[in-house]
Amino acid sequence: MLPTPPPRSTIRRLYALLWPQRATIGLGMLLLVGSVAAELYPPLVWGRVVDVGLAQRDWNFVAWQLALLVGVYAVQQLLSAFQGLLLERAGQQLTLDLRLRLYEKLAGQSAAYFEGQRTGDLLARVTADVDGIQDVLLRGINTVLGNALRLVGVIGIFIALQPLLGAVVVLPMIAVALLLTRYNQTVRPAYRAARSRLGDLSATVADRLSGIRVMQGFRATAKSG
Repeated sequence: MLPTPPPRSTIRRLYALLWPQRATIGLGMLLLVGSVAAELYPPLVWGRVVDVGLAQRDWNFVAWQLALLVGVYAVQQLLSAFQGLLLERAGQQLTLDLRLRLYEKLAGQSAAYFEGQRTGDLLARVTADVDGIQDVLLRGINTVLGNALRLVGVIGIFIALQPLLGAVVVLPMIAVALLLTRYNQTVRPAYRAARSRLGDLSATVADRLSGIRVMQGFRATAKSG
């Protein structure tokens, strides 16, 4: 049985966390589009170098194309660096806001609530789970959107240059996308189980560290007695 996806209300609440950082994230996405476009441009330059410059032995043309290639590469690196900086800044602010909310929520709970919770589970929620949310909301979006833009750009270039070759390339990509979707659905329960075990591990470590403190106290008392 496939796992039940989270309700849409939860997804909306998660993405609502990004709203205060919308300007930074929006600018980062625009830079991502420019970076991907610059990343896909060099093969076209090499095509002109081979088909025109080398074929006609026009070395001036080759030199200009190579200079253009260096310029495009520099622009791509700058756009990528600024885009990564903006998204990292937004991600760190998101992590700070979310951890502060969790801390305030936990601080307002009653003593009975903490009696029914393990310390390791609470620590995992505040640390690892918050980092996981950041990865999904920002780094995940960045990766998915970047790869989607690259895929669309490559397909568009293929179809524009060689329509038949483009069709041949697209069909296997569709099959791979379907297989990846199925794979993600299969490994999702394992990922959730791993997150649960992480909470168990954190709880065990926290309990044993507390036990060490108690044992040392008893040992010190016994020696003094």
